[in-house]
Amino acid sequence: MLTLFSTEHIILTSGSGNLTLTNYRVNYQYKDFSSAHYHSIFLEDISSMKSDYKSSPVWLIIAGLSFLLGLYVFVNGQDTYAPAVNYQGTGRRHAE
Repeated sequence: MLTLFSTEHIILTSGSGNLTLTNYRVNYQYKDFSSAHYHSIFLEDISSMKSDYKSSPVWLIIAGLSFLLGLYVFVNGQDTYAPAVNYQGTGRRHAE
């Protein structure tokens, strides 16, 4: 748990609570199976910062194709991809 200095206050905390930004420092804490780790760095000691992210556009393409297929089925009727099954007594005629 982060112990604050007397004049220190929390500005922002991450959703998981692992990363905390105060007016004096950045604190990162995590726990694994048998131990807990705390890392703090004072804001005055930070000289630069780098932020990386990873993008996966393949998921966007798959989502777009799924949407288009769903739209096609919706517009052309839902029986388009239904299996051709003869239901007895439903009044449907089928070719012999």
